[in-house]
Amino acid sequence: MEENAYQILTKILERYESYERFLKYPGDWGERAFRGWLVFELFHKYLGWSIEYIVFGERFDVLLINKDKKPIINIETKKPGNGLIGYEDFKKRLEDYQTLYYAILTDGFLWLNLDCLDKTEKKRDISDGEKAFENFIKPFWSRKYIVGE
Repeated sequence: MEENAYQILTKILERYESYERFLKYPGDWGERAFRGWLVFELFHKYLGWSIEYIVFGERFDVLLINKDKKPIINIETKKPGNGLIGYEDFKKRLEDYQTLYYAILTDGFLWLNLDCLDKTEKKRDISDGEKAFENFIKPFWSRKYIVGE
């Protein structure tokens, strides 16, 4: 039976906590490890974003783009447990791309989705439960933006 988004996220956060106890590596390894797992397991494997439509960077952690190379979704990650720090800076940077539909800020536990088209915000906490997270993640399926994939 295929896992749902909530189950995938829960496993990623459990893995992160396990690694955190043993690696104790200084710097931002935690955020980068979490980002890689999140993008590969949730956005690529589960939500169907092909690798050619995923762009990693610095100013923008992750951009999910369409066939015309226009950014559709921005994902900004924070180290799990750090909350939604840097919100104002994150929001300001969104002005760089007028083609964005959504901008996500997350530490894995807390999730913020800025709808760039209708200028609304939706927040979720992983503790809100499986159904709430599944509804939150629905707008991010690749099939909505990559026709024919």
